[in-house]
Amino acid sequence: MWTALSKINVSNYPEQKELNDYEIVDHLEASISNESYRLYIARNVWIFPGQTRLDVLKDILKNAQVREEYEFCAKVKSVYKQLYYKYKSIGVI
Repeated sequence: MWTALSKINVSNYPEQKELNDYEIVDHLEASISNESYRLYIARNVWIFPGQTRLDVLKDILKNAQVREEYEFCAKVKSVYKQLYYKYKSIGVI
């Protein structure tokens, strides 16, 4: 596992800047092909792969629907679907 993580890192570490919804979705989209163990969403706050990331995407989708950002909703749904099938195929969820 460590060798895979050392090859490519799509996490935002060491910056650990606070990410907005758009940046989180972009990082999660990048993690579809190259998984990072932690995704820092604020200083010393991270989300692990698996159900946690799917739950974050659900919350982002709800917020985007309230703001009526339908193109962003479509992107979130696409990323959610891809991550869901990825995690299901490897037995994480």
